[in-house]
Amino acid sequence: MKVLKKTLLSISGTAYGFLCVPWAILSYAFVVPDCTPDSYDWDEYTGVSLPLGIFSFLIFLTVAIGLVLAFRKKKDARKLFYIFTAAGAILSFALFIIEFRRFNEKLYAFEKVRENIKRLIAAARENGVEVAYVQHDDGPGTDLDRSADNYEIYEDFAPMPGEKRFEKNVNSAFHPMTGLTEYLKSKGEKDIITVGVSTDYCMDATIKCGFEHGFNIYVPEYTNSTYDNPYFDKETAYKYYNEFMWGGRYAKIITVEQAVELLKG
Repeated sequence: MKVLKKTLLSISGTAYGFLCVPWAILSYAFVVPDCTPDSYDWDEYTGVSLPLGIFSFLIFLTVAIGLVLAFRKKKDARKLFYIFTAAGAILSFALFIIEFRRFNEKLYAFEKVRENIKRLIAAARENGVEVAYVQHDDGPGTDLDRSADNYEIYEDFAPMPGEKRFEKNVNSAFHPMTGLTEYLKSKGEKDIITVGVSTDYCMDATIKCGFEHGFNIYVPEYTNSTYDNPYFDKETAYKYYNEFMWGGRYAKIITVEQAVELLKG
């Protein structure tokens, strides 16, 4: 009975490893949204899809070895089960999203927020974590018109060549019109760090909508801000959402230092 129990445990551990294979293959196939030969983003292909393909092969090879060990050395096969689990963690990484424009000195804690965001962007890029931008366009004649001077991302946070931008005309960055949700899910992303303005508009809607889509939302302290509104001042607005509304309900509120450690993997 003891031998049978060990054998079943070893085989189940090995079988679990097979779940990593289709996941990695699907990530490899769909990581580039438009996979027609003429529209490949080869920088993205070689930077993301190719490594996933290599990981797929390595996982497949490890599974094959695990099958042999399952019938020869059951104890070693169980060790491989934990290797599979670790490999799955390696293949998953946080995506860093920025919802930023109209960033100026009238914002609450402007200097602190600016320096924190610059630090996180640098940490993300240094550790190979994708930085994506969301911009808002309400149309001609509005304060948020894409032809206006303030449409572009604040210069200290400017996108690097190749970093993706998504556009919206609603508060939530996860609204179907942006394509952001589908993009993240196609890449198997679950952990999202969000920063931006305004706390009580786009940030609030994005965090709540992201939560409803099943993402793990992280909000570093003093990486979002807002202005005074008719009902409460900007400091009260910031503290209401960051210290009361979001944490424990829709997001994890963390320090900037904790966010940097997350970005390091």
